[in-house]
Amino acid sequence: EMPASILAPIEEVQTAEVLSLEDDSSELKVPAGFQDAVMLESLCEQGKPFTGFAVVVGPLDYPKMLSDVGQSETDRLMTDVTRTVLDLARPQDFIAKTADDEFVILYAGETGVASQRRSHSISEKIWDFQLRALGSYSVVLTWGGSQGEQEPLRAVVENAREQMLESRRGRKSMVSSGAGRFRRITPASA
Repeated sequence: EMPASILAPIEEVQTAEVLSLEDDSSELKVPAGFQDAVMLESLCEQGKPFTGFAVVVGPLDYPKMLSDVGQSETDRLMTDVTRTVLDLARPQDFIAKTADDEFVILYAGETGVASQRRSHSISEKIWDFQLRALGSYSVVLTWGGSQGEQEPLRAVVENAREQMLESRRGRKSMVSSGAGRFRRITPASA
C-alpha cells in the first residue's frame, strides 16, 4: 500500500489534466480530410473559437470556363483543380468543396510564421499548376487566406473568401485590359 502523501500529488495532477482537457474543449475541433459544405457550415455554427489559417481557392471564372469548353471538359478541369487543392493540404488538414468553383482549407493551429510559410507554399503550388495547365485550357486559380486567433470560424473563412474575391477582381481587370498577358517584344529597328 502506498502512503497517502504520494497519492495526493498524483490525484492533483490528474485533476489538473482533466481541467485542461475541459478548457481545450472550448476550442473548435476541426476534423481532418475531405469534407462537404455541410460539415463546414456545422463547424461555423458551433460558435467555438478557431485558431489557425483558412484558405479559399477557386478558378478565376468558372462560368466562362463552362461556356468555353462545356460541362464534360469543365468537369475534367475541375478534377485537376481538386487534385491540386488536395495537394495543398496535409493529412491532418480540413478541406471542403463549398461550391462548384470553391474549396476551403483549414490549417488548424497554424499561425504566425507557419501560416506565412504555408501562404508561400500555396502560391508556389498554384503557380506550378497554372504553368502545367498552359498546354490545354488555361485555368487560373485565385485564392485568399486569413489567419484567426481565437476567432469565430465563419469570420475567418469569410475574410479568406473576401481576399480571394479581391484577387479575382484584380485578375479579371488585368485580363480585360490586356495587362499581364505575355507579349512578344520585338527589337526596335535601327
